[in-house]
Amino acid sequence: MMQGILELLLGILLLFIIIKAIVAVEHFSIDSEAKEMGQYFLIVLLGIGLISMMLFIPYKVWDLLGRWEHLGVLWLFGAVGLATVALTFGYYGMIKLRFSRHAK
Repeated sequence: MMQGILELLLGILLLFIIIKAIVAVEHFSIDSEAKEMGQYFLIVLLGIGLISMMLFIPYKVWDLLGRWEHLGVLWLFGAVGLATVALTFGYYGMIKLRFSRHAK
């Protein structure tokens, strides 16, 4: 049980780190086309990690709650999935705003 909670917390922490990295990479000034391609590639890789964490968090909550096998699972995945999406976009907006304020 404690290991599952730790895995969930590490997943959420990794989600925050990936979001912060995406915003940081977006704000790099690029002077060549090759570096811009590398920047896009890095954003795609970070995006894959972001999607993985957004799928991992609802799965881990389901796992911690005893792996339900009835229709309540749909409500659980829906609620935790929506909360994860809201948390992701809220944190992304907050970090993006912070970066844009420091860039001025």
